[in-house]
Amino acid sequence: ETPKPICFHTRIVEDFLGVHDFTPMILDDCTLFRNGELQVRVPHLKMLPKSIIERLLICAGVPFKEFEDYYNHLQAMKEFENLVELSSNTLKK
Repeated sequence: ETPKPICFHTRIVEDFLGVHDFTPMILDDCTLFRNGELQVRVPHLKMLPKSIIERLLICAGVPFKEFEDYYNHLQAMKEFENLVELSSNTLKK
């Protein structure tokens, strides 16, 4: 099993919030995500440390484990796409 990263790309966090029906509103210093009464402010940074994501997800009412599962799924899909690409190149020869 590959080690878990200590930082994640902000886009993944934003996409994850979108999956949970949070709607974004871009502000000067962050992107505000809302879902009913819940609000999450995601800073405009390229990468976010795990500790910040954990705090953001507490505000969102979503366990960090669910985010980790989402991240692992994305990684598995990426690996699968790479295998399909590799096999299609091999089959063309």
